[in-house]
Amino acid sequence: TDVNPYPYDAQRVTTIINSSGSTGTPKPISLTDSAINAAAVKMLKADLINENSVILKVIPIQIGLGLITSLYTGLINGNTVILNRFENPKLGVLNMLSLVKEFPCICHRYDLPGESELAIMASPLFVRILFNSEDIQDLSYVGSILAAGSKLSREELIELTAVGKQKNCPVLICNGYGQNELGGAAALNDNKGNE
Repeated sequence: TDVNPYPYDAQRVTTIINSSGSTGTPKPISLTDSAINAAAVKMLKADLINENSVILKVIPIQIGLGLITSLYTGLINGNTVILNRFENPKLGVLNMLSLVKEFPCICHRYDLPGESELAIMASPLFVRILFNSEDIQDLSYVGSILAAGSKLSREELIELTAVGKQKNCPVLICNGYGQNELGGAAALNDNKGNE
């Protein structure tokens, strides 16, 4: 059957999400077609994902950075997106750590291209847990890391980058923070703060 999607309307509210609450109480935010597209374009221009990226979406979907930055942008860019169930936060973190560790096996199991690289989109806390995990010693297959939801200090970026280098992580951490009514991060650093 033919599907007749609604025509694009820049001002049409398409999604209502919650802010992360990083600056206070989480609040509902309405997003228009225009806001969602602008956030996706911003993400693509940041060069955090490319045609080889397989996105590990750790950020919950009810937050703009989880819905738009990692899920929507990845899907419209043609990337594979690995989702997680968030029924139990502790088990969710352990599951995601396992997915990072098993990424090369996942690529083989699902016949993903050999040049696939992992794009991690998670909270700064998850990135810190990942980098400090004794169970994960090799991160050479990571293509990008977006630590989003709260701002990392320059010192934190330098510290985490140093730990990542010890685990062969070939990329710097990009910090995205400040959910706003435009639907995406108010700021994405240029990765110069952690060189």
